[in-house]
Amino acid sequence: MNSITSKIATICGCINHCFAFELWCEDFASVIGEDVIYVDEAFEIVSASTLLHSFLALRKLDDFLGAIQPKPGDLTSDRMGIDKAVVLGIGKNTLLLDADRNSINKGVAHLTEHLTAEQDSEVDLLRITSASISIFERLISELKKMDSSGEDKYYISQTEALVERFRTP
Repeated sequence: MNSITSKIATICGCINHCFAFELWCEDFASVIGEDVIYVDEAFEIVSASTLLHSFLALRKLDDFLGAIQPKPGDLTSDRMGIDKAVVLGIGKNTLLLDADRNSINKGVAHLTEHLTAEQDSEVDLLRITSASISIFERLISELKKMDSSGEDKYYISQTEALVERFRTP
């Protein structure tokens, strides 16, 4: 896998992970039967884990799109030559609203007394992912432009299909 392919695969994977909790709820949680041993404990742990993972993926994409000062070696839109103004859209400087980023930092990314692991928590994952769909689509479009060899078509098409799946009508 060449360098750009690896980067595109990483970004696509991160976009996909934003939907981990929604996938868990739609594809798995609804079909878990009572015949599964330890279903209550396992269900709660995996559910909370996918929720936390989705929040962290959103924060990683926010970092990628310039919400923080990057450290050497960080993968960023600027370093890849992606125009974040095009991706984020008119009037936006970040993927996440300040309040959402702060809540994710306090409740998910850092160990505090306010672990945001409840579906109906103060940070609304579905609202954030729904509001981010157009940003994801523009980011995918920018990634497509970078895929001159066609090596990244698999990753891009998989991510494109997932984003389309969760597009609200």
